[in-house]
Amino acid sequence: MATSYSIAIQTFVYRCEAYFKPLLAELHRQAPTVTKVVFVNGQHGEPFDQAYRSDILGYLARFPNVYPIMSPIVRGCAFMWNTCCNFTDTPVILNLNDDVTVHDGFIPEYEALLAELPDETFTIGGFSSASIRRQDLFEVGYFDERLLGFGEEDGDWVWRWIAKRGRDIRQVHTAKLTNHSHPAPTDSKNMRKHLDKYSAFNREWLFSNKYELAPRAVAPAGPLHAGMFDAPARLRPGGETPDYYPAERWYRDNVHRL
Repeated sequence: MATSYSIAIQTFVYRCEAYFKPLLAELHRQAPTVTKVVFVNGQHGEPFDQAYRSDILGYLARFPNVYPIMSPIVRGCAFMWNTCCNFTDTPVILNLNDDVTVHDGFIPEYEALLAELPDETFTIGGFSSASIRRQDLFEVGYFDERLLGFGEEDGDWVWRWIAKRGRDIRQVHTAKLTNHSHPAPTDSKNMRKHLDKYSAFNREWLFSNKYELAPRAVAPAGPLHAGMFDAPARLRPGGETPDYYPAERWYRDNVHRL
């Protein structure tokens, strides 16, 4: 029996026309019956655009099996990824950034990959397209929502994955998906930036509070590896990731009793 999956997309006003709308239309064409959860994010330091609110809600309503989550305030990638996963009912979630293009045949190819790797999280060229297994969220932990902006949430999770599994996350590649990695001043708008598009806060906090990069002392216990980071890193004392959703596993294990 094929592993069931949902699709999650996170988007915001400045990518709506050029990226999000074509992406959703193509996903609907290729996978019309698959549940799609869309997180519509707010902007930091500015009011939610009401014309955009009306437009995107109307656009989403054109497609069956599409369910919006809308925030009038900005939330980071970690929070959006976690929330989208919690609002789905499948064991696997195909999580997509809004600045990817899926080409003809992507969904059949993804479903073939999922049939080969039904019990494993894997990325398709990177975390802009990630097939996330819910059980891995329970075992590795959710994405760290203390990363309030954008960036480093994937590297943090990969570090924890390697510490838990003893190996890297499998990465596959396909010509049927293009990651535009959209660099623009509107990414992390009104935030201090790192590398033009990411949130400086995320990087500063992560390596001042959670990890020590390239630690000199080898003696302290705990895993030491690089993963996606610039250098080998070790978890600082007290840097463990909180259990953000302790009730989620209980819900999944018991909802059938309702």
